Amino acid sequence: MVFFSLNYMNAQRVYGEFQCYNGEIKTAVVLKKGKSKGAVYLNLDSKGDQSIIFKTKRQRHDFISFLNTSLTKFKKWKQEAIQNDSKNVVKEIGSAKVGNSLSFNHGSWHFAKGKTTVIAKMVIAKYGHPAYALVIPKRVSDSNEYTNSERRIILFNTEEEVIDLVDLLSDKVIKDFISNTSN
Repeated sequence: MVFFSLNYMNAQRVYGEFQCYNGEIKTAVVLKKGKSKGAVYLNLDSKGDQSIIFKTKRQRHDFISFLNTSLTKFKKWKQEAIQNDSKNVVKEIGSAKVGNSLSFNHGSWHFAKGKTTVIAKMVIAKYGHPAYALVIPKRVSDSNEYTNSERRIILFNTEEEVIDLVDLLSDKVIKDFISNTSN
């Protein structure tokens, strides 16, 4: 887990990143005073073209709870899969609607939709190594059926990578970053 700061539009600053199979995924927080201050953006790709927005602590806590619960189940299933020498398996662990909205770019346009469905899965490829995955299904704009977000899959190589994400979304990490940035 690496922490750094970078200016973004909408007074967001990247406050951390975590490494996963997809590469570096960044998290940003709104620093500008006002009702959006403290809102967290979880980028779903390395370019930041798609993000889950958490406007409240409660929304982040609900997502963290989902991650912790699904990771616990994954660990149990992983052990069973290794014992059974399972291969070529994709098994849904659970799903939840999280955040305040899904933000995505389509061409030069920017869209935001309501709560985001996130599906946790255990994925075992033909070589037999179980991986934890978060799937964010494709979303279609309400105003134009041809405008949609892409389906995203965040694939974690290790359980520690999921824990890094949980840590980045914690109140302490965000509060410390905001305090250190405003000083």
